[in-house]
Amino acid sequence: MIAYVKLLNDLPGTLWQNIRVTMQYQFVDTGEIGYYVIGNRGLCNSDMGWIKINGSMNAPERAFSWVRFSIRGPDPGVNFLVDNAALYEVPENTNWLADSYTNIDTYRKSNVNISFTLPPGVSSSKFDVQIRLKKHLYPFGVRVKDTQMSTKASNLYSQLIFNMFNWATVQSYKWMFDKGNLTNPDFHNAVNATNVLVASGLKVRGHNILWDVADNIPDAVKALSGQELRDQLDKHVQYMCNLGLGKLAHWDVMNEMTHGLYYEEKLQDRNFTKNLYRQMKTCDNVTKLILNDYQAVDIAASAEEYFQLMSEYLSENVPVEGLGVEGHVQQYLAVDPTLILRTLDRLSMLGGIDVFMTEFDVESPDPVQRADWIEDAMRALFSHPAMKGIIYWSFWDQDTDNVNRVLIQGTNVTIIEPGQRFFCLIKKEWTTNLSSNLGSSSNISARGFRGDYQVTIKRSGVPVQVEFFTLGSSDMSLNIKITNKTTAVSVPVDKDYVPKCVSHRDQKSLGLQSTSSTNMQLTCVNVESTPSGGNEDDVASVTCGTDRIMAGCTSYQNAMLWTRKGEQIVLENGVAVCKAYNGQNSPAGVTAAARCCKVSGMSCEFRSAGPSLTFGGAQAEAICSTNTLLIGCSSYSQFPDMNGAYANDTANSCVAEGGNPASTDPAERSGSVAYATCCSYPDISCRRVSSLPTTLGAGDYQGVTCPYNTTMVSCSYFAPDGRSGGARIIDSNGGDECRAYMGDNLSSGSRGVTATATC
Repeated sequence: MIAYVKLLNDLPGTLWQNIRVTMQYQFVDTGEIGYYVIGNRGLCNSDMGWIKINGSMNAPERAFSWVRFSIRGPDPGVNFLVDNAALYEVPENTNWLADSYTNIDTYRKSNVNISFTLPPGVSSSKFDVQIRLKKHLYPFGVRVKDTQMSTKASNLYSQLIFNMFNWATVQSYKWMFDKGNLTNPDFHNAVNATNVLVASGLKVRGHNILWDVADNIPDAVKALSGQELRDQLDKHVQYMCNLGLGKLAHWDVMNEMTHGLYYEEKLQDRNFTKNLYRQMKTCDNVTKLILNDYQAVDIAASAEEYFQLMSEYLSENVPVEGLGVEGHVQQYLAVDPTLILRTLDRLSMLGGIDVFMTEFDVESPDPVQRADWIEDAMRALFSHPAMKGIIYWSFWDQDTDNVNRVLIQGTNVTIIEPGQRFFCLIKKEWTTNLSSNLGSSSNISARGFRGDYQVTIKRSGVPVQVEFFTLGSSDMSLNIKITNKTTAVSVPVDKDYVPKCVSHRDQKSLGLQSTSSTNMQLTCVNVESTPSGGNEDDVASVTCGTDRIMAGCTSYQNAMLWTRKGEQIVLENGVAVCKAYNGQNSPAGVTAAARCCKVSGMSCEFRSAGPSLTFGGAQAEAICSTNTLLIGCSSYSQFPDMNGAYANDTANSCVAEGGNPASTDPAERSGSVAYATCCSYPDISCRRVSSLPTTLGAGDYQGVTCPYNTTMVSCSYFAPDGRSGGARIIDSNGGDECRAYMGDNLSSGSRGVTATATC
């Protein structure tokens, strides 16, 4: 959106006007009007001539009957002109996700080379080394409930904070939270929380010294004016500066001045905020001074306003050292990575000033949708070089008015899916954990996320030495001298709060299919495709025809290689299609295999979910609808980084698990997508039977058959250490056998592939 506005006059006693461009939507379900600001420009007056206002947003994820565009904001009595207002489409960046993997690798990692000096006479093969990121250098933080912050052992909440985050915001520095009075201020809650956090290794943001919005200013302060107000402000600023000296990494000195100019107007001082920062820098030359405001990145309504304001401040050497960009994404608005990245590109043009996501949260009553939006935003923010840190705001339902934004809930501090997705990103996907035997070499080279590392050295399986180093923004080399000790040492181990990273991302129905068969007895047959071509992404497809339903979909690599990308289920003209995808270096192609069943009254819904996060062990789960039963389970990955799929009978769901990335190219990352076949027909019941794991040689297989008087309706495979060649149903001794294949040679200690038949 772009518009030009010209103010024709000013009001006596008023320094500035605010101009807003809004979109209103009438929602179909309730008839209410949704009000969204898409462009904002404050600090305006008639001397500025034509004022350019621009901004951007997505339409809400909610049905609406009409939409209205308006320009409003100047006070009554201010006349204005509008010209050249236009809405235009921002081209979608369809490559943002792949680009994010590359950019994260570029901007958030460095190379490290570690050489090991061995004790005399001891073979290098005796030593195993684990290199593990303990704490990110990049700020991942949270707004804390100050009264819950005490010692590490005190409560579940503080334990989680200390384990998961390296930064925190203490908001009880706000003047409204003063438990004393103007004569004897009392901010002991803020100070106590800060002391505990700093002692526990976290950096703290103080939020905030002054807030320029009248509703957030103490009544006693609003009762003051003139020199009395100015004296009180000087006193308060000096007091707060002394309170935070040596403790805080950031100060939000002024909050939301582009959305409220109380102090400037009350004092009739255009330079009040500029001089406030100068006053603070004179008092504290260490803490970074931040200007904090909202709608600068999440919907970008104030991005251009922020840019112009900071350009002015920088040109006048005002010591603002960071832009705090709040990210309270409004209800029904999906996070848009295209707009986020585009806005950050603009703010990064300022140069010499950090951009910090100070108050990030997303609102949706659906926790899965909230998790999806959080994940997209986190990937976009973390991938952009201008974004220097991310603070989550509405963290706990015991500490917010809006439970549709939280990551954890309850007094037992339960991590719900949005929190799990958040923590699995920063603690599992965006981490570095390497294990290696020194073997014939005494050097290890790696590319890792920047931060504090722990190196554990084991001798003949016994941990004998622990060392630490910090990997910064530059590549580094170091030498570790291994001692001749043989006695075990204690190795610090952090609690794993998210041992299972299960995503229900994009949970959806692909459609329904029913059979017209009048057979009262369930019968099933195999239908296999012709092999695909030998190129990457060549497809082999198979259907079951009109009288049978596809109960199972699997595939196998014809040369028994591991490079398949798996299989997808799609509905074409109401008929389910099993599609198998070939991978790189697989000239023999893949074959798609469908299990086709019929019985009177049979109906199946096909569902999908995913992709999972992109690290080994991450999962996507497609859940069957009520009154249906999971019959078939398949998985697909854009790259061959998958372990297969298995049924979770407790949840009546199909779980697809990603494997360790097969490529070192960061753009070649993709999680696994789960496909579930969920069926119903009279007196349906089923059981699952699994084989023993295969041995670890390429082409090895294991098979399993169904119990007597049952019918095999699907076949799946699961390889916890990856490298499966797939699975198929074959005729063995006059009966059906579900057979899973090993697609590569695995080292000793690995686990083979298991075949599972649904009967």
